[in-house]
Amino acid sequence: MIDLTIIIPVYNVEDYLEECLDSVVQISDVSMQVICIDDCSTDSSYYILQRYREQYPIEIYVNEQNRGLAYTRNVGLQYAIGRYVMFVDSDDYINPSVISSFIKKMKSDELDLLYFDVEEFINGNRNIEVITKRKRKYSYPIKCGLDIFDLMVKKGEMFGCVWDGMYRKEFLSKHNLQFLDGILHEDIPFTFAALLNASKVGVMLETGYYYRQRSGSILHQPNYLKRARGLIIGYAQMICTWNYISTKMDLSEYESSINRYLDSIVSMIETNYLEGCSGDCEDAIVNHFMTNFRINTYRKLKEIVGSGLLQEMEKYKRVSLYGAGNIAKKVLPFLASEGIEVSAIFVTDIENNPNTMNGIPVLQYETKYGNEYDAIVVAVSQQLQKAIVDRLLELNYQGKIITLTV
Repeated sequence: MIDLTIIIPVYNVEDYLEECLDSVVQISDVSMQVICIDDCSTDSSYYILQRYREQYPIEIYVNEQNRGLAYTRNVGLQYAIGRYVMFVDSDDYINPSVISSFIKKMKSDELDLLYFDVEEFINGNRNIEVITKRKRKYSYPIKCGLDIFDLMVKKGEMFGCVWDGMYRKEFLSKHNLQFLDGILHEDIPFTFAALLNASKVGVMLETGYYYRQRSGSILHQPNYLKRARGLIIGYAQMICTWNYISTKMDLSEYESSINRYLDSIVSMIETNYLEGCSGDCEDAIVNHFMTNFRINTYRKLKEIVGSGLLQEMEKYKRVSLYGAGNIAKKVLPFLASEGIEVSAIFVTDIENNPNTMNGIPVLQYETKYGNEYDAIVVAVSQQLQKAIVDRLLELNYQGKIITLTV
């Protein structure tokens, strides 16, 4: 049986494809199947694949129409015959020198899934800046997927991407693990389901993959509503996965970590929504989710503020807000829903902020402006609250300071 299948979706990556393929064909001491699926590229990517097929045993498949990353990966899984599977994006590349050691680890410990390190870098015109934020700092014992998930969430190292792992093909087939077609962020529900189903998972702190950040790639274009939609559909799928596995085993000891991870996905949804839509949007799925989310957010804020403080705030003639980030974007409509009008928004540094927010001017805080307002609502993260309050007091702000966060 072939040791490894490497699945490479290809779409308009003529500048990077050779580097990717060169890294793959350098793998030694491993029997290998390389599957490249061209997703209707309009540049020379397909011709580069043909040239490499003349020299190396590469299988090429072509989608009849452009279908996206999830569908294309699923095509690769359909044709995969290796004992293990890796997913490689065609603008990235791998470390060929460690693949055989990963295979040995998978075999010796009979793993369903093996995680390894990723080095992330920014691809610029003239220089490449290496980032190591996706490298794990902690060692992990071989455990079931739920235990590894629990540990990674608690340590802040649950990354939710597929190219930092090697998967046993029979495991993927047994649990019918495929990518949700037609969405962005399809990796997240896939990796969630894989971990919740895996019997044995290992982690090797060796770099096996190099991930390229580039402005033209899917996840670095400002498709905020598409990204929010993909995350919402993935979130719903993750809830279904959790509920299904809960019927087969007791997940109560993992409930805290699962909720924490799902909450992080909701935060990603909210961030993309706030970046991409100032009010109601045309996407019914996003609109429905965010309407319910906004109701829950307002309920939480009302509990935090309390009816007494709200009544007190209604007495102030001029109210301002400090902060123009995501927390402020939630607090501002909440205050409006309670009949509290905010007439100015203050920030520490105007350079990195918009000129207006919801039609309200955004100003750099100065004492001469600040003291024109009876109250300032500080709507920033808890980590920044004290510094902002201290600064207002230092600048001799005379009004009421109210801190809010969610």
